Amino acid sequence: MTPFILAALTCYRVSRMISQEDGPWDIFSRLRLRAALRLAPKIFDKNASYQRIEEHWIVRGLRCPLCISFWLGWLFALPLPYTGVIEYIYMALSLSAITVILIQQER
Repeated sequence: MTPFILAALTCYRVSRMISQEDGPWDIFSRLRLRAALRLAPKIFDKNASYQRIEEHWIVRGLRCPLCISFWLGWLFALPLPYTGVIEYIYMALSLSAITVILIQQER
């Protein structure tokens, strides 16, 4: 299996796990909650309703596999062979694009 295909499938799977699964011992749901608390502490006050919290862009982004795949694509493209910055950008965006295609095929 080529490194690019392996990176693309890894990007897809990790994006799905982080955004939509609870994981063993609720590790991914806890990760989403802690990231939301750390990144957007001002929305989590005593008067904040659950609906207001769910509408915050950070929380929506943590629940979106397409959004997470965009950021993970940059990470998973690092170990791939590339010759320059432009090729690295193409690799990262391609990894995310493959994730988008696979998720659209699920629906």
